[in-house]
Amino acid sequence: MKLFISTILSVVLALSLSACGSSSDDHSTGSSSPNNSSTTSTKNSTSDANTIPNAVIKATLDVESLKPNTTVDYASHSMTQSGQKVGFEMVPASGHENDFKSGTIKETTNNGVDNVTLFLYKVNDNNQLSLIEPTSAGNVTTYVTAIGKSNTNISSGKEAVSYLKNQLSTNSDIAYNDLDGHLKKDKIGSYYTVQLVSKSMLKNGGSGVVGLYKVYQNGSYMLNGSNGTTNYQNQIKPKSIKNINGFVQNKNQSFAVNLKPWGNVEFVSGKITSGNHIPTVFYLTNQNGDILYNFSDSPFPYNVDVKAVSFEDVNKDGLKDIIVIVTQNDNNSYPIAALWLQHADKTFTCDQTVDGKGDIKSVKDYFSKKY
Repeated sequence: MKLFISTILSVVLALSLSACGSSSDDHSTGSSSPNNSSTTSTKNSTSDANTIPNAVIKATLDVESLKPNTTVDYASHSMTQSGQKVGFEMVPASGHENDFKSGTIKETTNNGVDNVTLFLYKVNDNNQLSLIEPTSAGNVTTYVTAIGKSNTNISSGKEAVSYLKNQLSTNSDIAYNDLDGHLKKDKIGSYYTVQLVSKSMLKNGGSGVVGLYKVYQNGSYMLNGSNGTTNYQNQIKPKSIKNINGFVQNKNQSFAVNLKPWGNVEFVSGKITSGNHIPTVFYLTNQNGDILYNFSDSPFPYNVDVKAVSFEDVNKDGLKDIIVIVTQNDNNSYPIAALWLQHADKTFTCDQTVDGKGDIKSVKDYFSKKY
């Protein structure tokens, strides 16, 4: 059974279990009247099919709301992305046609044609929902949140570190850093940033950073960077760009550069072409192509081309920052620019984005006014 969730398709989200019928690997499209019965979600309780679809779509819209040129509509369970109205199709996995505790979320356009898989999703026995992005490097858990009301209240960076440690299965090589415990806010809510560092990679001369997470005060957490090209699980060991499945380097927008305190490195841009999505990715490497740093928090949507790269000390702290301008292939080459600020600990943070400015000078002038 496929569950279409969009006002474009004029179907209701909630399904009654009686309408689901017998399970089968051959899922037929259908819908039914909303199930109005109340359900209480507690730890180790079973969420019904009405609660889970709503939670899955809300979580999907939460993640998508952070992308450029995206407006989400929670009421209609849809979004507008780069001017195009997009809905969702929810396909339960085999064996979960009745409880919807595992499945796939796909995008649908206004003509009802299936596009690509956006996320896989799973609900565990604690009513915790995970959105999982399939990538060429393997499945990456992008966002984890509770179904129903959360009783978690994280009030400091140290609490965020402790909470995330309990949630993630990392080995003793991984250290956690709350980055001074500053509380920030995005469209989803207030969060602390937690950095994961590999001690062995740090010892070998790299930045050691293998993951950056947003830990929200309500206990939800997100891999900081929605393109899904990396997470701590597949970055424990250094690897070369030559071994990344589907990676195609953009040699015209890759540069040798001297970046204090890194020294002489290569800034490499390219695309991962082996999956349904085509993300644009960025790395710092040595001359042999070994990855020293992965810019995993890229804000850019899929299907963009890199137009320009510049290395400038935008915030006047003595360290060169990185400006990247891309253009969208499906939106009349509309430009989007992003600024990565460099820090003394050899990390970068994507601090700002701006739309509509297509040359380095205007972008630099815009960003410089912020500091």
